[in-house]
Amino acid sequence: MKLKINDIVIKDRIRKDLGSTATLEKSIHKLGLLHPIVVSKKKELIAGQRRLVSCKELGWKEIPVTVVEINSRSGELDENRERKDFTVSEIRSIYDYVKEKSRKAGKPHISNSGESPEYTGDTRQTVADICGIGEKQVDQIVEITEAAKTDPEIAKSDSVLICGGLGGVMTAAAHGAKDANGLTIGIIPQNEPEEANQYCDIVIPTGMGLARDFLNALSADGVVIVGGGSGTLSETCAAYMHKKPMVAIRNLDSSVDPFIDGYLDHRENVKIIGVDTPQEAIKKILELISA
Repeated sequence: MKLKINDIVIKDRIRKDLGSTATLEKSIHKLGLLHPIVVSKKKELIAGQRRLVSCKELGWKEIPVTVVEINSRSGELDENRERKDFTVSEIRSIYDYVKEKSRKAGKPHISNSGESPEYTGDTRQTVADICGIGEKQVDQIVEITEAAKTDPEIAKSDSVLICGGLGGVMTAAAHGAKDANGLTIGIIPQNEPEEANQYCDIVIPTGMGLARDFLNALSADGVVIVGGGSGTLSETCAAYMHKKPMVAIRNLDSSVDPFIDGYLDHRENVKIIGVDTPQEAIKKILELISA
């Protein structure tokens, strides 16, 4: 499905500082838009502002979109079953959007009954229905993104945070560490340092694309896995081959889930330890590094 770019509404809550979009524009020009932006039925932007801006700069008049419906309990359009899964950052964006809609409609954030024109049911269940995931998984994603910002365990331990330097969980983790006066390093796939999120103290623009996954993994003394898809699995494989200590947060429907509390293959290089919270993850990874 496509919408006219000029018809898409950007609310004030969408982040203001987008950084440079030059590299993203080049990628979209060369490969097309690989991930549609996410909008509500009222054409309000929920996730994908940088992609939207880049396509507009390229002169596009229309853009592929995924529409999420929050006016009914099902919360899911038929075509959503055809699209790729939402990322952790997109799920959090959808959660914030639904929560704000609930607040404006005068409903409590958590409510198990009753309806309004804008919102039906509690935020957690609505987001779970929209994204096709469990309510427990929604809780964990919210907990993790909040904890990364407000309880920066890495910085508290005097460790250095190394991350992919871009959005989503990477931004949340760097934000939290930065607020606690920790040192943050972003190793990004692009050429321009401006592509990194604003919470990275040191930006390493590799220009290597997906190959930078190996730099992320091999630069670390220990690896914490939070959700993720094929890129996360690539980093996990690199860390596994070099026997880096690894801890993964359970039940986030990530590419690494089948291997949590086990090994990637018969060589049993290093066990991927499963935990349930960000706090447990940092405590455990520090124990493994120090062992």
